[in-house]
Amino acid sequence: MLRQLRALGTGKGELTGRQQQLHSERQQRQGRGLQGAAGVEGNPEVSELLCDLGSDCSDCGPWVGTVPEGWGEHGGPVAWARAAHNASLFVRRTATPRPFLAAIAHHKADPDVSAMLWHYGAMEGGVTRIMHQVLDGQCDPGGGQRRRLVVDVGASFGYYTVQAALYGCRVVAFEPVPKFRALLEWTVHAAGVAALVDVLPLALGEAEGPLQLRLPRDGVYWGLASVNGVNLMPNEVMGSITVNGTTLDSWEVWAPPDAKPADVLLLKMDLEGWEAPVLRGGSKLLAHVVDNVLLEYSPGIYERLNMTHLAPQRALPSSLLSLATTGFALAHLPLFSFAAPWPPLKIDPAQPLPPFEEVTAAALQHDLEALDYREVQGGAGRGEGFTQSVGKLGWARELRMEVSPGGCPLPPELLERFPVWRHCREWTYGTHPKGFRSAFGFNTNLWASRRASEAAKRHMRLQGSATLFDEGQDMKVWTSLRRPGAALGLVNCTAIGSGHLQLFRCPCPPEAPAACMQERDLVARLADEGRMPFTLPISADGKTARAA
Repeated sequence: MLRQLRALGTGKGELTGRQQQLHSERQQRQGRGLQGAAGVEGNPEVSELLCDLGSDCSDCGPWVGTVPEGWGEHGGPVAWARAAHNASLFVRRTATPRPFLAAIAHHKADPDVSAMLWHYGAMEGGVTRIMHQVLDGQCDPGGGQRRRLVVDVGASFGYYTVQAALYGCRVVAFEPVPKFRALLEWTVHAAGVAALVDVLPLALGEAEGPLQLRLPRDGVYWGLASVNGVNLMPNEVMGSITVNGTTLDSWEVWAPPDAKPADVLLLKMDLEGWEAPVLRGGSKLLAHVVDNVLLEYSPGIYERLNMTHLAPQRALPSSLLSLATTGFALAHLPLFSFAAPWPPLKIDPAQPLPPFEEVTAAALQHDLEALDYREVQGGAGRGEGFTQSVGKLGWARELRMEVSPGGCPLPPELLERFPVWRHCREWTYGTHPKGFRSAFGFNTNLWASRRASEAAKRHMRLQGSATLFDEGQDMKVWTSLRRPGAALGLVNCTAIGSGHLQLFRCPCPPEAPAACMQERDLVARLADEGRMPFTLPISADGKTARAA
């Protein structure tokens, strides 16, 4: 799929030393001179992207690299995007350890990836730092070693794809959205790494077959494009497309012919809630190979959509538990303090990674226990929920934590005296404080590294568990002894209103209204009696007994 524009080519889409020098000299002109004067809206680092690589732009000079193919009559991805989507495209040199020219949209059209690169030249600084530590010096073949492989699922505009290739890794980039793939391919070729990158228009899941993707309109985060539109509100959707889907375990379908499963150094995923199906579809591969996994983890998507359908919520901790029990150590990458703060953290390649809290198998079991508390299989119940058919099995499940029609399965005196407890469909009401779900809000990020891997040995330091409560805390003590002043989600309790302090497992400060103290005393008594969630002894099957 590569076409050389000059006889200087090696025939394999790679650049010789002289070509690389010419390529580097011309990259900036391709990003500026070819597209027009540098500087857009007062940002001198941003240029408008008007031309495809290799097109006849008089002030740029000949392009000596490779160009994308497969864009039909338009000739290239830039022309295609402008014609098919009336898209205004731009280019910015990244502020990553190995910089490159990145094609982006206008920051107002895409206030997500494009906005971060537009303003800062980088995104997700913590994740980028981990990628540097995992890949640096590990991908260049030498001494008879094979070139390692990075699998980028949901490659988007290519921010991580190109970085991986610049470290010398081979990359398979899955990106089924044509508009995103257009920017991805331009960036790959502009960076001179096309020989190392296979771009595939496929989606991944737990089975072969078509998948529907819903796409956001301009002005909405483009990164919210998602399978079945699970992370988009109806008014945010521009349209939908149907794409071909495969699985990670279907190696022969997508892997380069000369690649081997043992080559996989890193699997990166950011799929708006679709990570669990991809992990399930790669269970065989992950059980034996793949050294590192970087992924977003978003239970809030399904909690927001439908708290009464818990199967997707159960799949998330279950998929992580599979990793934790097959040789991986799991590190929590807090979203705002490390993984993806805005603006991005400064990326210093020489700076060692900080210690991370561990996502333990015990914490994930508690998350599953919390979902069991919400959803009790079987028709025998107390009339506090309703039954629904789940999947093809047609199970009858009683949903305990429900607003209507049955209300919350909490002690009547608590519901009567403090009405805030009646709205227990929200995630806080059924979150186990010893579970991983207690350590973040809507979503977060994780790094899983095989304990025997080079990256885990050299760069992963684990310190404590990613939970609100320590595993050994007495569950009848309602607030955290380990983190005084921290709420569910590890929010500072000072940010919680007095009427919600007990609900979020916060203490009442001295200046709190008398009602807070009264609620605290009632909750403490009910917990001591075993009538609050998770305060009863563990039964023989490992689950907390149901509160009476």
